[in-house]
Amino acid sequence: MFGFLRIAGLSGLRDGQTRGAIEGGAIAHPEHLRGDPREPYPIADRKRNARRPPSFTDQLPWMEFEREHGTFVLEDGVSRALLYELDPLPSEARPEAYLAERAREIQSALSALPEFDDAPWVVQFFCNDDTELSGAIESMQRYVLECNANNPARAQEILDSAYTRSFLEDLAEHVRIASRSEGLFNDDAVSGNRWRARKRRVRCAIYRRFPPDYDFSRDPMDPIEALQQAGDGLMAGLREAGVGSRPMSAIDFYTWLLPFFNPAPDFATSIAEMLALCPYPADDEAAGPVDLGEILLLGSPRSEPDAGLWFFDGRPHRALALQALRQHPQVGHFSAERKQADKQFARLDRFPPGAMLSATIVVSPQDTTRSRIQRIKSASRATTLDAEQTHDEATRVLDRMGRQDKLFPFYLTLIVGADDTAALRKTVARLSAAMHSSGLKFIEPRHELMGCDVFMRALPMGFDPGFDARVLRRSRLVFASQITALLPLYGRSRGTGHPGFWLWNRGGEPFLFDPLNRTDRKKNAHLLMLGPTGAGKSATLNYLAMQAMAIHRCRLVIVDAGRSFSLLGQHFAAHGLSLHQVDLTPDSDVSLPPFAMAGALLDQEERTAAELEASLTRDEDLVADGTDEEEDEPRDLLGEMVIQAR
Repeated sequence: MFGFLRIAGLSGLRDGQTRGAIEGGAIAHPEHLRGDPREPYPIADRKRNARRPPSFTDQLPWMEFEREHGTFVLEDGVSRALLYELDPLPSEARPEAYLAERAREIQSALSALPEFDDAPWVVQFFCNDDTELSGAIESMQRYVLECNANNPARAQEILDSAYTRSFLEDLAEHVRIASRSEGLFNDDAVSGNRWRARKRRVRCAIYRRFPPDYDFSRDPMDPIEALQQAGDGLMAGLREAGVGSRPMSAIDFYTWLLPFFNPAPDFATSIAEMLALCPYPADDEAAGPVDLGEILLLGSPRSEPDAGLWFFDGRPHRALALQALRQHPQVGHFSAERKQADKQFARLDRFPPGAMLSATIVVSPQDTTRSRIQRIKSASRATTLDAEQTHDEATRVLDRMGRQDKLFPFYLTLIVGADDTAALRKTVARLSAAMHSSGLKFIEPRHELMGCDVFMRALPMGFDPGFDARVLRRSRLVFASQITALLPLYGRSRGTGHPGFWLWNRGGEPFLFDPLNRTDRKKNAHLLMLGPTGAGKSATLNYLAMQAMAIHRCRLVIVDAGRSFSLLGQHFAAHGLSLHQVDLTPDSDVSLPPFAMAGALLDQEERTAAELEASLTRDEDLVADGTDEEEDEPRDLLGEMVIQAR
């Protein structure tokens, strides 16, 4: 009524005036405003239109994290899972024999898992590139305090100094620029790829899915205890092969999958900003157990089942499932750096941004698999060509299984996304062609009838062996040796993890080590850097000197014949560091006393006898302990003075 009166220009009339206006004809009587009667809105239509679409989070396989046991509770409330983050073994410049030996050790670790007819063990491996490297800057700040832990006041002074703050800010800006999607430069000399800063993250999940009628009284061990034992055994076996591991917490899980399910939030321009605005709930903020499925979705996903697509933040995603192996894969098929034509790169280097590799292994009983193959062999006794080929193949499979190469159901999936469906079609076409040329044939999207469900089963803890055997049927029987070759457990060296010196490997990952850390160095005081003119030797040495000063605040003595370090000295002085610069020229009035250390020779002679006696006692103890300790040789002060005098 208010809107009608306002339009009519009578909004100032009172109720009595309004009735008078209607009676006087100023306003049409409601009877004259009636149109044709409408059909009543059926209750069934109202309910149907008000009905919410199926919840995506209800389909996610995880519920909460149990801090007490370090396990993830699955949606049935009974099954549990363990998650680990892995450090791939370095494979650059390694001979094939070395990689083959490491692959056999990984195969042994997988084959050692116990086999069950009901609720078999499921092991999943995931690999994706993480471009959020701000955590590495924070680790460098912590490393400053760690290196100077014996003097906390000095450590805090170094961290708060103008020079260290400036260096860390410049490094953070450099990392931000280097990790952009467009990268920094084209590596035409070696890999042929666009170089971009990133870190290749490999994760592993292990779990069992118990059916509703499972009889737990048959198991001699508690399910959680059995899970922890299986996880510890698998990680120990991988460690023997050179693959490092650490358990993942709920925060690690959240940090991994929040950017995956929210690739383009409208409130943040970077992953770091999104994680800062939407951190994992603190223990005191959560009223109860945190529902991991609920907190990972910041938007409303939607699906197109006919197209097999999932949309997150409006961006389409598709999962490609492996159809067949056309040839035996090389060790490190996806993640190892290998020679391809005239370039050298890892196949994962050329995956589209945001892609993730998912590999699932079902540790099924070998006697059941062997019986199945035997039935196929017995049923193929006809004289047709197809039957003869099937019979021969079954014979070869049984022979290989007899040589301890187990046959497991294997579910390999590539998850890719793009800005729109047209770009996704091009991305999928290029990726499928590249994989086909490497011997892997994936199901084409136009032939995939359950694309949305293929995506869900490729998620962590999402694969259900029973459902796959009954409905999905996307797993393939693959030998353990072939599975081992396909797993993303072969990578590039990343150093020791101590960020004293921050360099990069060819894949764009931070290469961290610290020669001033006792655990990183050998007792060797020399570094030789070779390269042609213009290769960047002086620039690299300047960069390393800057890092050493920012972390350790050590004393640097630089002898420079070409003034390559003069700007570095000015930079140090401009940020509050003390600098003493001497130019040695024929015209400079500088004298160097060659015998300044002569007085120290007397003290050295007095200590010689005591040190000799202590050394003999220590040598006897080392021989008794069976250890060998290398010591720094004492300075030859007399020899140094003779050299200076000449």
